[in-house]
Amino acid sequence: MLSHDWPRGVYHFGDVDKLLRAKPFFKEEVLTNSLGSAPSQELLTVLQPKYWFAAHLHVKFPAIVTHTVTEEDVEKQTGITKFLALDKCLPRRHFLQVKTIEFLKAIGNLIIKSKKFLKFWF
Repeated sequence: MLSHDWPRGVYHFGDVDKLLRAKPFFKEEVLTNSLGSAPSQELLTVLQPKYWFAAHLHVKFPAIVTHTVTEEDVEKQTGITKFLALDKCLPRRHFLQVKTIEFLKAIGNLIIKSKKFLKFWF
């Protein structure tokens, strides 16, 4: 998945203290869980893509999002999303990172989940 905005709440799955040291003005939004996009959060929860790349907040931020479901009061992990946000394209900034991904497998899983998501909304 590739988006401009971060999914709301994704910072809970990474080093939020490091994020706030780099961008202290995000603190209030982190505390109120309003940093990021609510629709993107819903897509992240429903589609559970293997990878999510974003940029909007102009700071490098990796996170491993664990997806869970609760069945009979037992929480069970259903998958993970590797999230990576990159910084602005400026000198001495972390705006580029090379990743190797299994594209066809990842995109195939996302297409299947997307069809289920679209049926839900339409």
